Amino acid sequence: MKGLIDTVQALHNSNFPRSQLYQIRSLLERGKRTAILNYRYFRVKLKQKEQQILEEHFEKAWCEAKTNNGNIAPWMFIEPHPKTNKSEDSSVYETIWRDLVDIYPFFEPDTAKVAAEIPTQEISQ
Repeated sequence: MKGLIDTVQALHNSNFPRSQLYQIRSLLERGKRTAILNYRYFRVKLKQKEQQILEEHFEKAWCEAKTNNGNIAPWMFIEPHPKTNKSEDSSVYETIWRDLVDIYPFFEPDTAKVAAEIPTQEISQ
């Protein structure tokens, strides 16, 4: 639960557009590739620091790929149950994106944490 809450907080702190949260949620139904493409597109439009927040608190935490040490945000690979018929395609992916969008309105940006993460430059007089 803490990880889910931390991820929602990261979405707020990264200033990920709320409208895009909902759009990606609706695109999940169109398939894995469509959702991945749209998530990546909207993430790359964020500032570098905001992209890093999402990478650390969402992608690395939830979205590891089965192979190549990459990630497939907003999807994650789930190992199938051992009793699954091995002759079938055993690639199972799921996402917590819908859950994140559902609980998103109940949180606010942690402005103190965001301010602490933004590097400051001292000005000499």
